[in-house]
Amino acid sequence: MTGGWRDALVLLAEQDRALLARGFEHLRGAMSSPQLTALHLEAGIAAMHASARSFEETDWAALCHHYENLIELKPTPVVKLNAAIARAYAEGPAAGLTQLDALVGNARLSGYTPYHAARGDLLLKLARPVEAGDALAQALKCPLNGAERDYLTRRLRDCEQRVDGARRSHLN
Repeated sequence: MTGGWRDALVLLAEQDRALLARGFEHLRGAMSSPQLTALHLEAGIAAMHASARSFEETDWAALCHHYENLIELKPTPVVKLNAAIARAYAEGPAAGLTQLDALVGNARLSGYTPYHAARGDLLLKLARPVEAGDALAQALKCPLNGAERDYLTRRLRDCEQRVDGARRSHLN
């Protein structure tokens, strides 16, 4: 399918929140269970993202709390990765990077694009473009669709431009 909605990567900050409203009805039904499960927490996390009036108004501290609970029930590397990203938005990129760096060497994440892309993003936010570029280059070695490849390639170019700019300013 070309030209359709499946061809573009839509970042969380750019998603149309009006399209998510139907899911809340299903969430309310699922939450009626007396037992808290990982699925409940995952649905609650998704609902928090979708219900925020804007990406900037997301309650990242509350999301961190939900992820802490989710890690208790489902301590997978991907859940820990997502928790680190939430921590970065709640407390800053250094806090998120600390959590991501604790996952270095995890075999399940070595070929997982979002892990390397998240590291690259946080390193770039911390003004470490060389390391960010390395992480993004690693992400580009992972399986990707066209939209992901385009996005990561643009981010890698941004890193390279920052490194070139820093080199030029040091020469002057």
